[in-house]
Amino acid sequence: KIPFVRVIYISIKKVVDTTSHSSIPTFEKMALVTYPRAPLKTLGIVACNTRGMVLDKVGKQTVNIFVPTSPNPTTGFLIHVPREDVDFLEMTIEEGLKMIISFGVVAPK
Repeated sequence: KIPFVRVIYISIKKVVDTTSHSSIPTFEKMALVTYPRAPLKTLGIVACNTRGMVLDKVGKQTVNIFVPTSPNPTTGFLIHVPREDVDFLEMTIEEGLKMIISFGVVAPK
């Protein structure tokens, strides 16, 4: 019944429900990418390797990165980043989502 907590709970529930009902593995790990411009870095979720028509157009190995907005991680941007430009993090999806939802206040050690 607390307004801010309710929004956070509903947001996390939507993300978990969406990913848990999918037969395709999603949201592999967290990553740091340059976005929207250098030298800024943004926390994103690695969804999968780029495939299909987008891969054909890009012409090199890229990774699909979902950049969620804060505090509602169910909205955001999908960007295709060359694999060599991705800094993969040793951070769980749960830790990353906590950091995003908390505006960066809660961070893993």
